[in-house]
Amino acid sequence: MDSNDLQIHEQLNVLALAALNAIPVATFALWLDYFERRVAEERVSRDYELAPDIQLLNAAGITTALALAVVFFATRPYRTEHPVASILLFIGAILIQSWLQAKVARRISPVGTGNQDAGPLGREFNSSLWLAGMVTGYLTLTGVLALSMATLFHTLGATKALVALAGGLGALGGVMVGLSLVYALAPLTIRKVFPVKEMPPSALKVMIEKAFDQASMPSPDIYIIQGDDLSTHNLMIAGFPWARGVFKPAVFVFEALTRAEQNEKEPFSAEELHAMILHEVSHASLNHLKKRLLLTCMLLPIGVITGGAGWVAAATYLPSGTAEIVQFMITVAVIATPFQAVNRLIRKQEIEADLNAVIQYGADARHMISALERLDRLNGRRSEVAHGAHPSTQERINELRSLLPPIPLHASRPEDSPTDSKDDQNNRAA
Repeated sequence: MDSNDLQIHEQLNVLALAALNAIPVATFALWLDYFERRVAEERVSRDYELAPDIQLLNAAGITTALALAVVFFATRPYRTEHPVASILLFIGAILIQSWLQAKVARRISPVGTGNQDAGPLGREFNSSLWLAGMVTGYLTLTGVLALSMATLFHTLGATKALVALAGGLGALGGVMVGLSLVYALAPLTIRKVFPVKEMPPSALKVMIEKAFDQASMPSPDIYIIQGDDLSTHNLMIAGFPWARGVFKPAVFVFEALTRAEQNEKEPFSAEELHAMILHEVSHASLNHLKKRLLLTCMLLPIGVITGGAGWVAAATYLPSGTAEIVQFMITVAVIATPFQAVNRLIRKQEIEADLNAVIQYGADARHMISALERLDRLNGRRSEVAHGAHPSTQERINELRSLLPPIPLHASRPEDSPTDSKDDQNNRAA
């Protein structure tokens, strides 16, 4: 093959690689176009539920990213001949896909009033810098610990196998330490990523402080997350309960919860907010965050050991190309398995926090139920559909109803109890 033919061959390789990258991204973009138009048409209906489509959007994004990764590992000859070009092509493809997904997610926000404060681009840029810094720090910590352990064992005259094992253990230790820091720094991360402000003196702030005092726990920092164009509105706690300084835990209240909902005339009642706060207090008092971290740190070594054995087996018994794809799938499984287990734990913890708030701290189960239903309406969700790592609202409501006293049959007819107050009748109906 002369130089001209070789040059043409190299160009064709790059073009083929670009085409392979373009297929999943183009498919995703076309699907988004249909998805966005359909949502725009159907949102005019007051009964339209957005949550399932948001889940489909996220699933499509993850599937596309995985497809790109499989293509990357299956095109070793192209990457060998054009390593820089191929890496740039894949990074570009993933960035385009991520940008498309973020663009559509913002446009179909359930509340979506648009612009809440000045400088949204600057805020997003700062958020990206913070997250990039965290990822860089995480990887640096892991690399430094791995290199330090390998160097130490090499200096002590250990065999190559022991040096490699020490490096692997160092990397694993770095992952665990980094994960612990991510959990501990969650309050600071939320403040960097979301537009927040300290909650001014108010009845709600006093309510939160008293709820933590009731549980004999120090009061956390309290913030309001501003903006109606966020896809989810809730109340949450972040950080370890007894931490201090930059690690001090914080409660975050989404701004929409502090006033009337956009699609309803009634705001969250004080009783509903109180029940939601006691739910978060229960998370802290039951050490749910620490249990999630411990479970992850326990499962990671198991996954690394079994995954490492799978890597060796793939490299030994499978042909080149196929081995890389299998190794990539093993890596994904090793990373995903602990987090899937944690997601299952979170579902159990959400129900546990609901029940603990009622049994231990005296929250009203009926108001907890009405708060959950109101949150679903605010966020455009269906009560029977699970969202994220949380169980479905209907599942939580069923557990809460088990705490309510049974309704006497003779009281089920209004004529049997004419002196009942309106509140009593509403409670029975709940």
